[in-house]
Amino acid sequence: MSKNEQEQAQAPFTSTFVRLGRSVWFTLLSSHRADPSRAASIQENLAQLDAQLQQMAAQGMSWMAVGELQHQSDWSESQWVAFLRMWKQYAGQLFMRDESTNPEEEKNLYNAYLIHWTYYACLPERPEGAPEELTTEATSNRVDAMLESFEDRLGDPLQQCAVCGKCAVGRKMSRCGQCKQVFYCGQPCQKEDWRQGHKRTCVPIATLNPKEVDKLVRKRYNKLRRDGKNVKVAMQKARTEYGLDKIDESSDAGKAVAAMFGMPL
Repeated sequence: MSKNEQEQAQAPFTSTFVRLGRSVWFTLLSSHRADPSRAASIQENLAQLDAQLQQMAAQGMSWMAVGELQHQSDWSESQWVAFLRMWKQYAGQLFMRDESTNPEEEKNLYNAYLIHWTYYACLPERPEGAPEELTTEATSNRVDAMLESFEDRLGDPLQQCAVCGKCAVGRKMSRCGQCKQVFYCGQPCQKEDWRQGHKRTCVPIATLNPKEVDKLVRKRYNKLRRDGKNVKVAMQKARTEYGLDKIDESSDAGKAVAAMFGMPL
């Protein structure tokens, strides 16, 4: 099979492959940085890996010219595909250099994505009748479920600060407590944004009418769906973030909220 034929066979699954790989990469990075005993070493390993990638690109290995790691959040899909195709070498080098220090939760996430990675890489040659657990849907769902547990503890590692654009990997991103519309990597950026004008545009959620809140919840729901969250998870997260999770789902108000998502409960 030619390279072009292989890419065509993989094309329908590429977006999921990139979404999961990107999320797993930043989640493992966040988990390492959240651990004081590993935070410094992960930075050193990251710097070494970045230097190695830039050296390979400078030597004419165009397939590895993915850009600097510090700009990963802005990489295109094609850049991520190039990087993730070498996932086992670089992720292992960065995150699994000393497995004895890694919690089981991290190892399980890494190995679950490797299964998905292997399925994607071998997709064109996958024999008919291969085990169902190697389907892209089954493997991606398994990885998504594991990512959820990390997000509950560390927050969304892909959420960017409204001021500096950085992701607060290693801790949960803080959020404006009044409007709940913007996220910050820490107090310095939040205070800076307040001085720069957010205090003039910040509208407390408590002052909005139900229809306005519904629009915000729907907007957040759509963003979560674009990020790959399934319908139920996206709906629950969007409702929780705007305080609608406190509404009894069996009540008229609860049914109205569910209907907003086209999902009567």
